[in-house]
Formats: sequence, C-alpha cells, structure tokens
Amino acid sequence: MKERYKLGMSDPKSNAQTALLSAENISISRGMMPVLSGFDLEVKAGQAVVITGPNGSGKTTLLRGLAGLLPLDQGAIHIDGVNINDDRQHHHERMIYIGHKDGLSGALTTCENMTIWAASQGMTITDDDLNDAFESLGLATLMHAEARRLSEGQRRRSGMVRLALSQISQMRGQAHKKIWVLDEPLTAIDTEATLNLCRLIDRHTDHGGSVILSTHSPLDLARMRVLPLTPLPEIMAEIMPETIMEREDGGRG
Repeated sequence: MKERYKLGMSDPKSNAQTALLSAENISISRGMMPVLSGFDLEVKAGQAVVITGPNGSGKTTLLRGLAGLLPLDQGAIHIDGVNINDDRQHHHERMIYIGHKDGLSGALTTCENMTIWAASQGMTITDDDLNDAFESLGLATLMHAEARRLSEGQRRRSGMVRLALSQISQMRGQAHKKIWVLDEPLTAIDTEATLNLCRLIDRHTDHGGSVILSTHSPLDLARMRVLPLTPLPEIMAEIMPETIMEREDGGRG
C-alpha cells in the first residue's frame, strides 16, 4: 500500500506555503530488502515531525534517505522545491543531519570539534557564541573536555551543540540550516537534556524551521505531528516469522 503523509501547520495560510521538504513516491531498499515503498511526505515551515515505529519499520532508512545518504530506488526528494540530486550544495546548505554517531573527533575537545564544524558550514562564530551554545544544552562544563573522555550520553549531547550554533548563525543572517534531521536524538540522554533539546527544537520551529526526528520516547513539542511507520510485509517476515505464520494460519497458537 502506498504510504502518504502531508504534514503542515494547522494555520490555513500554511497551505499556500511551499514545502521546505517533500518526498514524492520514494522507495528505498537496504541490500535486496525493500524498506520503504511509494512513500510521500511533505513538511512545511514551523513543523516538527516525530517518526515513531518498531525496529525495522524504516525510521533510520527514511531519515538517511531524506538526508541524501541513501540512494532512492524510485521517487524524488526536494528541498525548497529543488531536487537534491540536481543541486547537492543547495541541500547541504539547508539541512543538518545528526545520526546515531556523534561525529566527534576523540582527540579534540568538544569546543574544538564544534569550531571546526561551524567553519565547515560557513558560520562565523565567536567564543561567546560557543559559550551560549553549550550553555543552552547544559554543557558549559564539558566545553574543554576531550571528546574521548566523555560518556556516550555526554558525547550525544555535545553533538547537538551544532543545532544551537545553527540558530545563532541564523539570527545573524549567516548560514541557515532550515531543516534538522535527527535520528534517535534522545538515546542515552537524561530528562534534563531532553528538556533542553525540546526547547531548542521549539525555538527552531518558532522561527520557521522544520525538524524531522525519530524516537521511541515520548516528546512534548509545541508544533508536533507524529508519523507512525510500520514495517513492510517483507520486513515483518524477517523480524517476526513465527507471528506472520500464525496469522496466515488463522491465529493458531
């Protein structure tokens, strides 16, 4: 069955807006196994889309596809109306993708990691900007710690400082990452860190940005729409073969 999701703001004016991101009839496979088939998604400014679903439902595959990190079997993805395959630079300039890996160099401090990342994105940031970004996520005491000495949760949170720096850059009229794509950002972080991240996301959507994230945990966001995914039948057969067989046999057990 074709999966179609059009997620926009409830304000009627949003209907006239061009989608920040649209995925049209996309299908993605991992290896020889189809994971998404005929999937449509439209996300407009100010929207936080929370993707839920069991393991194997395609959450990571969808996010990596939207980020341009996985090839499409069919369909197209547009950022601000531009096909990502036609202009990779356009896509790169408008999106932050943070996956399961934190992307930190262990030999550098978290501050050094973020300084290098910001420069690679065309952002001009000051020491005060770095202080503000780390402080917004409750990480001021970790700014000068080597990344290799941090716990998994601390590294995870430090990687999210990229989002705060993007907001600071936006306020200055510099590089603006309109779309944040976050794969399981709540993994290994505590309640306080979750609240800090939610505040950051709400500020981003307040200013017309969009967020697409996956999670197994409950979230409280101001402009949230939930997109539940279910595994395709082929995936279900791999995950729960006995359950599938029981259903085909009429629920016998």
